[in-house]
Amino acid sequence: MITKKDILHIAKLCNIKIEESEISKFQNQLAQIIDYINILNEVDTEDIDSFFEVNDLATVLREDTTDISLDFDDIKINAINTDKTQIKVNKVL
Repeated sequence: MITKKDILHIAKLCNIKIEESEISKFQNQLAQIIDYINILNEVDTEDIDSFFEVNDLATVLREDTTDISLDFDDIKINAINTDKTQIKVNKVL
């Protein structure tokens, strides 16, 4: 059984605020998810290759290559804030 304490702990880990009225809803939903996972755990996968693909997709790798880079003097013309060898931008979070 998923307890109120479990739900509050998960909410804290996820950094989300939940109302007291939502706790029972989340308890039921999480219990349903765990029940479904338990059903999946009963499926016999002994003869299934761990790398089995449903689609005929293959990983296509290419050689890493270098190319001619743009000249920094040409790039910094459009930049608002530059250093000798860097373009300074605002922090993105």
